[in-house]
Amino acid sequence: MNFKIVIRKLFHTLNLGIVFCLLGILLSVNGFTQESKNTFFFQLKNKQTVCVQVCSDQIFRIRISGKAEFTENLMERYGILKGNWPYTDVQSILEKGNQTIQTAGFRLTINSSSGEISVKDSKGETVISKIASLSKDVSFARELRQSLENYFGKSKSGGGIIGDDNYTGKGNEGCEICDTLSSGILGITLKDNERLYGAGSASRSKVQHRGSALRIWATYKKTEAPIPFLMSTNGWGIFNNTTRKSYFDVGRFQKENLLLYNTSGEIDFYLMLGKNMTDVINQYTNIVGKPYLLPKWAYGFAFGSNMLENQFNVLDNAIRFRSEKIPCDIYWLEPQWMAKFYDSSTEKDWNEKSFQSDYFWLPAPKDVRKTNMYLSKMKDLGFKTALWLNVEHDLTVEEEDHLAEKSGKPQSGLEHWFPHLIKFIDQGVAGFKLDPGRTLDEHPDRKYFNGKTDAEMHNLN
Repeated sequence: MNFKIVIRKLFHTLNLGIVFCLLGILLSVNGFTQESKNTFFFQLKNKQTVCVQVCSDQIFRIRISGKAEFTENLMERYGILKGNWPYTDVQSILEKGNQTIQTAGFRLTINSSSGEISVKDSKGETVISKIASLSKDVSFARELRQSLENYFGKSKSGGGIIGDDNYTGKGNEGCEICDTLSSGILGITLKDNERLYGAGSASRSKVQHRGSALRIWATYKKTEAPIPFLMSTNGWGIFNNTTRKSYFDVGRFQKENLLLYNTSGEIDFYLMLGKNMTDVINQYTNIVGKPYLLPKWAYGFAFGSNMLENQFNVLDNAIRFRSEKIPCDIYWLEPQWMAKFYDSSTEKDWNEKSFQSDYFWLPAPKDVRKTNMYLSKMKDLGFKTALWLNVEHDLTVEEEDHLAEKSGKPQSGLEHWFPHLIKFIDQGVAGFKLDPGRTLDEHPDRKYFNGKTDAEMHNLN
């Protein structure tokens, strides 16, 4: 399959979803409006607005805001999350001023005054006794913020870009959360026996998170792949639908509560309900997509040698793997394969002094070269070769161009990042090893092509 097609399938299965939920003309006298068969709006007496979208019998998207509108999320915009949910048979019942939304499996009841939500299963047994927005309580927000500040310590920023000659790594200390005025806080009551798992690599010390706090912010050598998802042993899970810095306080600040702290005012999350954690994970992957099955060799042993080694050294290592009968499927090259060390541009090419082409003695232009002496020898030995990469490109250029193409708008004319890798695939490279350096660096002064800043783009990168 053409490499461009593969990349597009991986990154651009786009569903735009709802761009804006404009509520002003929808709200009825009693504060409840059913915008569509599966989407419901509630205007609360405390001036907050709640939007509940029934995605399936077991998945509910819930948004809470102090404004009468909800803006598009970047994960929706770029097709990372499922957008076109099929119709679900749902009943809405108004009882004593409270609104109940019921599917075949579960029932959500929303208090019309406070917006508190309770969740029960089809048998009437309580799954979650209370889900509530705590954003209006400024003093509580301040106490929680200070507690999280103390828990994680001062944040550090600056120190240069990882990999640059002037990189020091000694950043300036600053506040961890800083602004409480725009925070969005959600509380979910926990039962005594509940345990919670997930959050990707947000913790390197715990698998079960009850009693601890988790920061969802990609950080080099600390939390390189945090995921804003938690699941309970009681058969429910939550996916916090934001790319901004956020926190899960899992029964630490308040023993009986899971607290979600967003550094933006809007609360947007998916509630997944099931019989057990396996069921909840299945619902989660219905939202974010099922994991890809890699080629068989990708699950084998991978080895990368010293970055000072050249073609001869690496081939010698490869031969010794085989002669010693040590299984090895993937051999990746560190940055020494590049003509320019740590080259994050789209002009990168082989270091001809260390990794020569089949006809290196000819003065042929580089774009003519279709083969590589080193790659052909590694293939003969049964190895798949991967190349070290680092990325500092603005990937929103390509994303926005794909959206423009779908809507018939003109292209930006700016350079895309992925196409420059095609020539290496053509030469026989099997994959790439992405280094977290630069990609996980913070870029506080950058304004991305999509108009956003690092506050929204850092985790998404």
